[in-house]
Amino acid sequence: MRTARLLLAALFASAITAQADLTAAQKLEDLEFLMATIQRRHPEPFHAHAQKVFDERLAALRSQLATLDDTAFFLALSRIVALLEDGHSALVPVGSPSWPLAFRCFTDGIHVVAADPKYAAAVGGRLEQVDGVAVATVIDRLAPLISADNAQGLLVRIEQVLRFPRELHAACILRAADRASLTIVRDGHRTEVALGGGEPGSPPFFHAPPAAWKRSEPPADKTSLRLQHAGSKYWFTMLAGKVAYLCVRAFENEPERGFATICTELAVAIKAGGTERLLIDLRGNPGGNNALNAPLLKLVGDSDLDHPGGVYVLTDGATFSAAVNCASRLERQTWALFAGEPPGGRPNHFGDAKENTLPNSGWLLFCSTRRWQDSDPADQRRWTLPDLPVATTFADWMAGRDPVLDAAIAHHPTEMAGYTTSPPIHHWLRASQTVEWQPALLGSRH
Repeated sequence: MRTARLLLAALFASAITAQADLTAAQKLEDLEFLMATIQRRHPEPFHAHAQKVFDERLAALRSQLATLDDTAFFLALSRIVALLEDGHSALVPVGSPSWPLAFRCFTDGIHVVAADPKYAAAVGGRLEQVDGVAVATVIDRLAPLISADNAQGLLVRIEQVLRFPRELHAACILRAADRASLTIVRDGHRTEVALGGGEPGSPPFFHAPPAAWKRSEPPADKTSLRLQHAGSKYWFTMLAGKVAYLCVRAFENEPERGFATICTELAVAIKAGGTERLLIDLRGNPGGNNALNAPLLKLVGDSDLDHPGGVYVLTDGATFSAAVNCASRLERQTWALFAGEPPGGRPNHFGDAKENTLPNSGWLLFCSTRRWQDSDPADQRRWTLPDLPVATTFADWMAGRDPVLDAAIAHHPTEMAGYTTSPPIHHWLRASQTVEWQPALLGSRH
Protein backbone atom coordinates (compact mmCIF):
# COMPACT_ATOMS: atom_id res chain seq x y z
CA MET A 1 0.00 0.00 0.00
CA ARG A 2 1.31 3.47 -0.87
CA THR A 3 1.86 5.50 2.26
CA ALA A 4 2.34 9.05 3.46
CA ARG A 5 6.05 8.18 3.59
CA LEU A 6 6.11 7.59 -0.16
CA LEU A 7 4.04 10.65 -0.96
CA LEU A 8 6.13 13.03 1.08
CA ALA A 9 9.46 11.49 0.11
CA ALA A 10 8.79 13.09 -3.26
CA LEU A 11 7.49 16.30 -1.74
CA PHE A 12 9.47 19.25 -2.98
CA ALA A 13 12.27 17.03 -4.31
CA SER A 14 15.07 19.28 -5.50
CA ALA A 15 16.02 16.97 -8.36
CA ILE A 16 12.98 18.11 -10.39
CA THR A 17 12.29 21.74 -11.08
CA ALA A 18 8.89 23.00 -12.14
CA GLN A 19 8.67 25.19 -15.23
CA ALA A 20 8.14 28.85 -14.37
CA ASP A 21 5.63 31.27 -15.86
CA LEU A 22 3.11 28.87 -17.33
CA THR A 23 0.94 30.18 -20.13
CA ALA A 24 -2.84 30.04 -19.92
CA ALA A 25 -2.83 27.19 -22.45
CA GLN A 26 -0.33 25.22 -20.40
CA LYS A 27 -2.35 25.74 -17.25
CA LEU A 28 -5.47 24.52 -19.00
CA GLU A 29 -3.67 21.39 -20.18
CA ASP A 30 -2.46 20.67 -16.64
CA LEU A 31 -5.94 21.28 -15.27
CA GLU A 32 -7.57 18.89 -17.71
CA PHE A 33 -4.85 16.29 -17.11
CA LEU A 34 -5.35 16.49 -13.35
CA MET A 35 -9.11 16.02 -13.49
CA ALA A 36 -8.95 13.27 -16.12
CA THR A 37 -6.42 11.40 -13.99
CA ILE A 38 -8.59 11.67 -10.90
CA GLN A 39 -11.65 10.38 -12.74
CA ARG A 40 -9.71 7.54 -14.33
CA ARG A 41 -7.72 6.34 -11.33
CA HIS A 42 -9.56 7.19 -8.12
CA PRO A 43 -11.99 4.43 -7.01
CA GLU A 44 -14.70 6.88 -5.92
CA PRO A 45 -13.79 10.45 -6.87
CA PHE A 46 -17.24 11.79 -6.01
CA HIS A 47 -17.75 10.00 -2.69
CA ALA A 48 -17.45 13.23 -0.66
CA HIS A 49 -18.69 15.83 -3.18
CA ALA A 50 -20.93 15.38 -6.20
CA GLN A 51 -19.46 15.72 -9.67
CA LYS A 52 -21.42 18.96 -10.02
CA VAL A 53 -19.24 20.54 -7.32
CA PHE A 54 -16.09 19.58 -9.21
CA ASP A 55 -17.54 20.84 -12.49
CA GLU A 56 -18.42 24.21 -10.98
CA ARG A 57 -14.96 24.56 -9.47
CA LEU A 58 -13.33 23.62 -12.79
CA ALA A 59 -15.45 26.07 -14.79
CA ALA A 60 -14.59 28.93 -12.45
CA LEU A 61 -10.88 28.10 -12.62
CA ARG A 62 -10.84 27.91 -16.42
CA SER A 63 -12.13 31.48 -16.55
CA GLN A 64 -9.31 32.70 -14.27
CA LEU A 65 -6.27 30.98 -15.79
CA ALA A 66 -4.88 34.07 -17.50
CA THR A 67 -4.90 36.07 -14.26
CA LEU A 68 -3.26 33.53 -11.91
CA ASP A 69 0.46 33.27 -11.32
CA ASP A 70 1.94 29.80 -11.01
CA THR A 71 1.68 29.54 -7.23
CA ALA A 72 -1.91 30.77 -7.18
CA PHE A 73 -2.68 28.24 -9.91
CA PHE A 74 -1.12 25.50 -7.82
CA LEU A 75 -3.35 26.40 -4.88
CA ALA A 76 -6.41 26.44 -7.14
CA LEU A 77 -5.59 22.90 -8.26
CA SER A 78 -5.00 21.93 -4.63
CA ARG A 79 -8.53 23.06 -3.78
CA ILE A 80 -9.84 20.67 -6.41
CA VAL A 81 -7.80 17.74 -5.09
CA ALA A 82 -8.94 18.61 -1.54
CA LEU A 83 -12.53 17.89 -2.60
CA LEU A 84 -11.56 14.20 -2.60
CA GLU A 85 -11.20 14.30 1.19
CA ASP A 86 -8.62 11.55 0.81
CA GLY A 87 -5.37 11.75 2.74
CA HIS A 88 -3.49 9.65 0.20
CA SER A 89 -4.32 11.96 -2.71
CA ALA A 90 -2.39 15.22 -2.94
CA LEU A 91 -0.77 17.68 -5.28
CA VAL A 92 2.95 18.29 -4.73
CA PRO A 93 4.59 21.57 -5.91
CA VAL A 94 7.99 20.13 -6.82
CA GLY A 95 10.91 22.49 -6.27
CA SER A 96 9.24 24.87 -3.81
CA PRO A 97 11.64 26.31 -1.19
CA SER A 98 10.99 25.64 2.48
CA TRP A 99 12.01 27.01 5.84
CA PRO A 100 14.38 24.83 7.91
CA LEU A 101 11.81 24.48 10.70
CA ALA A 102 9.81 21.61 12.16
CA PHE A 103 6.34 22.25 13.61
CA ARG A 104 4.25 19.92 15.72
CA CYS A 105 0.63 20.19 16.82
CA PHE A 106 -0.02 19.53 20.49
CA THR A 107 -3.33 19.93 22.28
CA ASP A 108 -2.15 23.28 23.62
CA GLY A 109 -0.98 24.70 20.29
CA ILE A 110 1.44 24.41 17.38
CA HIS A 111 5.04 24.44 18.58
CA VAL A 112 8.40 24.73 16.83
CA VAL A 113 10.22 21.54 17.85
CA ALA A 114 13.37 21.93 15.72
CA ALA A 115 15.08 24.49 13.51
CA ASP A 116 18.31 25.49 11.83
CA PRO A 117 20.52 27.33 14.37
CA LYS A 118 19.84 30.67 12.66
CA TYR A 119 16.21 30.31 13.77
CA ALA A 120 17.03 28.96 17.23
CA ALA A 121 14.95 31.71 18.85
CA ALA A 122 11.81 29.95 17.60
CA VAL A 123 12.58 26.50 19.03
CA GLY A 124 10.40 25.49 21.94
CA GLY A 125 7.94 28.28 21.31
CA ARG A 126 4.21 28.12 20.66
CA LEU A 127 3.25 29.64 17.32
CA GLU A 128 0.86 32.52 17.87
CA GLN A 129 0.94 34.38 14.54
CA VAL A 130 2.39 34.02 11.05
CA ASP A 131 3.15 37.45 9.62
CA GLY A 132 0.56 38.93 11.95
CA VAL A 133 -2.13 36.37 11.07
CA ALA A 134 -3.44 34.44 14.08
CA VAL A 135 -2.87 30.67 14.03
CA ALA A 136 -6.61 29.97 14.04
CA THR A 137 -6.97 32.03 10.86
CA VAL A 138 -3.92 30.36 9.31
CA ILE A 139 -5.57 26.97 9.84
CA ASP A 140 -8.84 28.22 8.35
CA ARG A 141 -7.06 29.47 5.22
CA LEU A 142 -5.00 26.32 4.73
CA ALA A 143 -7.76 23.77 5.40
CA PRO A 144 -9.51 24.10 1.99
CA LEU A 145 -6.18 23.44 0.25
CA ILE A 146 -5.48 20.12 1.94
CA SER A 147 -6.94 16.73 1.14
CA ALA A 148 -7.28 14.67 4.32
CA ASP A 149 -9.35 11.80 5.66
CA ASN A 150 -10.25 13.72 8.80
CA ALA A 151 -9.37 16.67 11.01
CA GLN A 152 -6.44 14.83 12.60
CA GLY A 153 -4.87 14.21 9.21
CA LEU A 154 -5.48 17.85 8.35
CA LEU A 155 -3.40 19.01 11.32
CA VAL A 156 -0.52 16.71 10.39
CA ARG A 157 -0.47 18.15 6.86
CA ILE A 158 -0.64 21.68 8.24
CA GLU A 159 2.52 20.96 10.23
CA GLN A 160 4.20 20.37 6.88
CA VAL A 161 2.60 23.12 4.80
CA LEU A 162 3.61 25.75 7.38
CA ARG A 163 7.19 25.39 6.11
CA PHE A 164 6.54 26.70 2.59
CA PRO A 165 6.55 30.50 2.16
CA ARG A 166 5.41 30.69 -1.46
CA GLU A 167 2.30 28.69 -0.73
CA LEU A 168 1.59 30.66 2.47
CA HIS A 169 1.90 33.88 0.50
CA ALA A 170 -0.51 32.68 -2.18
CA ALA A 171 -2.93 31.62 0.57
CA CYS A 172 -3.02 35.22 1.82
CA ILE A 173 -1.08 34.44 4.98
CA LEU A 174 2.28 36.07 4.19
CA ARG A 175 2.61 39.62 2.92
CA ALA A 176 5.52 38.59 0.68
CA ALA A 177 6.95 35.28 -0.51
CA ASP A 178 10.57 36.12 0.32
CA ARG A 179 10.28 37.10 3.98
CA ALA A 180 8.04 36.57 6.98
CA SER A 181 7.83 36.89 10.73
CA LEU A 182 6.69 34.30 13.25
CA THR A 183 5.27 35.42 16.58
CA ILE A 184 6.44 32.88 19.13
CA VAL A 185 5.39 32.59 22.79
CA ARG A 186 7.86 30.83 25.05
CA ASP A 187 7.91 30.81 28.84
CA GLY A 188 5.24 33.52 28.80
CA HIS A 189 7.30 35.87 26.64
CA ARG A 190 6.42 36.88 23.08
CA THR A 191 9.21 36.92 20.47
CA GLU A 192 9.27 37.92 16.81
CA VAL A 193 11.42 35.65 14.63
CA ALA A 194 12.28 36.98 11.16
CA LEU A 195 12.42 34.37 8.37
CA GLY A 196 13.78 34.53 4.85
CA GLY A 197 12.22 33.19 1.68
CA GLY A 198 12.96 29.51 2.23
CA GLU A 199 15.71 27.19 1.08
CA PRO A 200 15.87 24.54 -1.68
CA GLY A 201 15.78 20.83 -0.95
CA SER A 202 13.47 18.39 0.80
CA PRO A 203 12.70 19.11 4.46
CA PRO A 204 12.93 16.20 6.92
CA PHE A 205 9.44 14.76 7.31
CA PHE A 206 9.96 11.14 8.30
CA HIS A 207 13.48 11.24 9.63
CA ALA A 208 15.24 13.22 12.29
CA PRO A 209 16.18 16.84 11.52
CA PRO A 210 19.84 17.42 10.60
CA ALA A 211 22.25 16.99 13.49
CA ALA A 212 23.13 20.68 13.38
CA TRP A 213 19.54 21.76 14.03
CA LYS A 214 18.53 22.93 17.48
CA ARG A 215 15.84 20.71 18.98
CA SER A 216 13.20 21.10 21.62
CA GLU A 217 13.24 17.80 23.48
CA PRO A 218 13.56 16.42 27.00
CA PRO A 219 16.96 15.55 28.49
CA ALA A 220 18.25 12.11 27.58
CA ASP A 221 17.50 10.78 31.07
CA LYS A 222 13.84 11.84 30.75
CA THR A 223 13.07 10.54 27.27
CA SER A 224 9.65 8.86 27.21
CA LEU A 225 9.48 5.17 26.35
CA ARG A 226 7.99 5.69 22.88
CA LEU A 227 10.95 7.85 21.81
CA GLN A 228 13.61 5.34 22.80
CA HIS A 229 15.42 3.17 20.24
CA ALA A 230 15.02 5.96 17.70
CA GLY A 231 16.75 4.01 14.93
CA SER A 232 14.39 1.02 15.09
CA LYS A 233 11.20 0.58 13.12
CA TYR A 234 9.80 -1.71 15.82
CA TRP A 235 10.83 -3.04 19.20
CA PHE A 236 9.32 -4.32 22.44
CA THR A 237 9.99 -4.45 26.14
CA MET A 238 8.37 -5.92 29.22
CA LEU A 239 7.13 -3.43 31.82
CA ALA A 240 6.31 -3.80 35.49
CA GLY A 241 2.89 -5.18 36.31
CA LYS A 242 3.03 -7.90 33.63
CA VAL A 243 2.62 -5.40 30.78
CA ALA A 244 4.20 -5.90 27.35
CA TYR A 245 4.89 -2.82 25.22
CA LEU A 246 5.35 -3.02 21.44
CA CYS A 247 6.33 0.10 19.49
CA VAL A 248 5.74 -0.04 15.72
CA ARG A 249 7.02 3.07 13.92
CA ALA A 250 6.51 1.72 10.40
CA PHE A 251 5.29 -1.46 8.77
CA GLU A 252 8.56 -2.07 6.99
CA ASN A 253 10.90 -5.01 7.50
CA GLU A 254 14.29 -4.30 9.01
CA PRO A 255 17.02 -6.17 7.10
CA GLU A 256 18.39 -8.12 10.08
CA ARG A 257 15.12 -8.93 11.85
CA GLY A 258 11.78 -8.92 10.05
CA PHE A 259 8.54 -7.85 11.67
CA ALA A 260 7.27 -11.44 11.76
CA THR A 261 10.37 -12.41 13.73
CA ILE A 262 9.86 -9.77 16.39
CA CYS A 263 6.20 -10.79 16.73
CA THR A 264 7.32 -14.37 17.32
CA GLU A 265 9.83 -13.21 19.91
CA LEU A 266 7.19 -11.11 21.63
CA ALA A 267 4.73 -14.02 21.70
CA VAL A 268 7.34 -16.14 23.48
CA ALA A 269 8.08 -13.36 25.97
CA ILE A 270 4.38 -12.82 26.68
CA LYS A 271 3.82 -16.50 27.42
CA ALA A 272 6.98 -16.86 29.51
CA GLY A 273 6.30 -13.78 31.60
CA GLY A 274 2.66 -14.41 32.37
CA THR A 275 1.82 -11.11 30.66
CA GLU A 276 -1.63 -9.72 31.39
CA ARG A 277 -1.73 -6.70 29.07
CA LEU A 278 -0.25 -5.79 25.68
CA LEU A 279 0.17 -2.19 24.54
CA ILE A 280 0.61 -1.72 20.77
CA ASP A 281 1.96 1.76 20.07
CA LEU A 282 1.15 2.97 16.53
CA ARG A 283 1.65 6.67 17.25
CA GLY A 284 3.60 8.46 14.55
CA ASN A 285 3.41 5.40 12.25
CA PRO A 286 2.81 6.61 8.65
CA GLY A 287 2.17 3.12 7.28
CA GLY A 288 4.07 0.77 5.02
CA ASN A 289 3.31 -2.76 3.87
CA ASN A 290 -0.19 -3.99 4.79
CA ALA A 291 0.91 -7.62 4.54
CA LEU A 292 3.21 -7.18 7.52
CA ASN A 293 0.46 -6.73 10.10
CA ALA A 294 -0.72 -10.36 9.80
CA PRO A 295 1.85 -11.68 12.32
CA LEU A 296 0.68 -9.10 14.86
CA LEU A 297 -2.96 -10.13 14.45
CA LYS A 298 -1.92 -13.76 14.84
CA LEU A 299 0.08 -12.90 17.97
CA VAL A 300 -2.97 -11.33 19.60
CA GLY A 301 -5.41 -14.00 18.45
CA ASP A 302 -3.23 -16.89 19.63
CA SER A 303 -2.44 -15.33 23.01
CA ASP A 304 -4.43 -15.34 26.22
CA LEU A 305 -4.70 -11.54 25.98
CA ASP A 306 -7.55 -11.37 23.48
CA HIS A 307 -10.23 -10.35 25.96
CA PRO A 308 -11.58 -7.01 27.22
CA GLY A 309 -8.68 -5.15 28.84
CA GLY A 310 -5.99 -7.43 27.41
CA VAL A 311 -4.89 -5.35 24.41
CA TYR A 312 -4.65 -1.58 23.97
CA VAL A 313 -3.76 0.25 20.75
CA LEU A 314 -2.16 3.70 21.09
CA THR A 315 -2.79 6.13 18.21
CA ASP A 316 -2.42 9.80 17.29
CA GLY A 317 -2.95 12.03 14.25
CA ALA A 318 0.22 10.75 12.60
CA THR A 319 -1.08 7.14 12.66
CA PHE A 320 -1.88 6.69 8.98
CA SER A 321 -2.20 4.41 5.96
CA ALA A 322 -1.14 0.80 6.71
CA ALA A 323 -1.02 1.65 10.42
CA VAL A 324 -4.74 2.52 10.22
CA ASN A 325 -5.38 -0.72 8.36
CA CYS A 326 -3.70 -2.57 11.20
CA ALA A 327 -5.71 -0.66 13.82
CA SER A 328 -8.96 -1.40 11.97
CA ARG A 329 -8.17 -5.10 11.74
CA LEU A 330 -7.33 -5.22 15.44
CA GLU A 331 -10.61 -3.48 16.20
CA ARG A 332 -12.60 -5.82 13.98
CA GLN A 333 -10.94 -9.11 14.89
CA THR A 334 -9.96 -8.68 18.55
CA TRP A 335 -11.11 -7.12 21.81
CA ALA A 336 -8.55 -4.31 21.59
CA LEU A 337 -9.32 -0.91 23.09
CA PHE A 338 -7.85 2.37 21.83
CA ALA A 339 -6.07 5.12 23.74
CA GLY A 340 -4.71 8.56 22.88
CA GLU A 341 -6.06 10.59 19.95
CA PRO A 342 -7.78 9.45 16.75
CA PRO A 343 -5.55 8.40 13.84
CA GLY A 344 -5.21 10.54 10.73
CA GLY A 345 -7.03 8.04 8.51
CA ARG A 346 -10.51 6.55 8.23
CA PRO A 347 -11.09 2.88 9.20
CA ASN A 348 -12.25 2.36 5.59
CA HIS A 349 -10.15 4.59 3.36
CA PHE A 350 -8.55 5.03 -0.04
CA GLY A 351 -4.89 4.27 -0.66
CA ASP A 352 -2.25 2.81 -2.97
CA ALA A 353 -1.65 6.25 -4.42
CA LYS A 354 0.04 6.39 -7.81
CA GLU A 355 2.32 9.22 -8.90
CA ASN A 356 1.36 11.30 -11.95
CA THR A 357 3.38 14.22 -13.35
CA LEU A 358 1.44 17.18 -14.73
CA PRO A 359 2.71 17.78 -18.28
CA ASN A 360 3.71 21.45 -18.05
CA SER A 361 4.23 22.44 -14.42
CA GLY A 362 5.96 19.21 -13.48
CA TRP A 363 3.94 19.08 -10.26
CA LEU A 364 3.17 15.63 -8.90
CA LEU A 365 -0.37 14.40 -8.44
CA PHE A 366 -0.67 11.48 -6.05
CA CYS A 367 -4.01 9.80 -6.60
CA SER A 368 -5.43 6.84 -4.69
CA THR A 369 -6.21 3.77 -6.77
CA ARG A 370 -7.76 1.40 -4.23
CA ARG A 371 -10.42 1.38 -1.54
CA TRP A 372 -9.34 -0.40 1.63
CA GLN A 373 -12.22 -1.78 3.67
CA ASP A 374 -10.87 -3.21 6.91
CA SER A 375 -13.93 -2.33 8.98
CA ASP A 376 -17.59 -3.09 8.44
CA PRO A 377 -18.89 -2.01 4.99
CA ALA A 378 -21.42 0.24 6.74
CA ASP A 379 -18.73 1.96 8.80
CA GLN A 380 -18.64 5.63 7.74
CA ARG A 381 -16.49 6.88 10.62
CA ARG A 382 -13.78 9.41 9.81
CA TRP A 383 -11.60 7.90 12.53
CA THR A 384 -11.47 5.30 15.26
CA LEU A 385 -12.16 7.36 18.34
CA PRO A 386 -10.10 6.52 21.43
CA ASP A 387 -11.91 4.62 24.15
CA LEU A 388 -9.47 6.39 26.46
CA PRO A 389 -9.15 9.92 25.02
CA VAL A 390 -5.88 11.32 26.33
CA ALA A 391 -4.21 14.50 25.11
CA THR A 392 -0.48 15.19 25.08
CA THR A 393 0.68 18.74 25.78
CA PHE A 394 3.96 20.37 24.90
CA ALA A 395 4.82 20.37 28.62
CA ASP A 396 4.33 16.59 28.64
CA TRP A 397 6.67 16.30 25.65
CA MET A 398 9.38 18.39 27.27
CA ALA A 399 9.13 16.58 30.60
CA GLY A 400 9.28 13.14 29.00
CA ARG A 401 5.79 12.27 30.26
CA ASP A 402 3.51 9.96 28.32
CA PRO A 403 -0.05 10.33 29.65
CA VAL A 404 -1.41 8.02 26.93
CA LEU A 405 0.84 5.16 27.97
CA ASP A 406 0.08 5.79 31.64
CA ALA A 407 -3.69 5.73 30.98
CA ALA A 408 -3.49 2.46 29.03
CA ILE A 409 -1.53 0.80 31.82
CA ALA A 410 -3.90 1.99 34.55
CA HIS A 411 -7.21 1.38 32.77
CA HIS A 412 -9.76 -1.20 33.95
CA PRO A 413 -12.05 -2.64 31.25
CA THR A 414 -15.02 -2.55 33.62
CA GLU A 415 -14.97 1.22 33.08
CA MET A 416 -16.19 0.64 29.49
CA ALA A 417 -19.97 0.34 29.82
CA GLY A 418 -21.41 -2.35 27.57
CA TYR A 419 -18.09 -3.22 25.95
CA THR A 420 -18.24 -6.89 26.91
CA THR A 421 -21.73 -7.49 25.54
CA SER A 422 -21.01 -7.67 21.81
CA PRO A 423 -18.61 -9.76 19.70
CA PRO A 424 -15.53 -8.05 18.19
CA ILE A 425 -17.06 -7.69 14.73
CA HIS A 426 -19.48 -5.11 16.17
CA HIS A 427 -16.92 -3.13 18.14
CA TRP A 428 -17.11 -0.23 15.73
CA LEU A 429 -20.61 0.40 17.11
CA ARG A 430 -19.48 0.68 20.75
CA ALA A 431 -20.50 3.75 22.74
CA SER A 432 -17.08 5.42 22.52
CA GLN A 433 -17.45 5.68 18.73
CA THR A 434 -20.62 7.79 18.84
CA VAL A 435 -19.36 10.78 20.83
CA GLU A 436 -18.62 14.18 19.33
CA TRP A 437 -14.92 14.88 19.05
CA GLN A 438 -12.82 17.68 17.57
CA PRO A 439 -9.11 18.43 17.81
CA ALA A 440 -8.57 21.25 20.29
CA LEU A 441 -6.69 23.33 17.70
CA LEU A 442 -9.67 23.26 15.35
CA GLY A 443 -12.39 23.92 17.89
CA SER A 444 -15.76 23.81 16.15
CA ARG A 445 -14.60 25.28 12.86
CA HIS A 446 -14.02 22.07 10.86
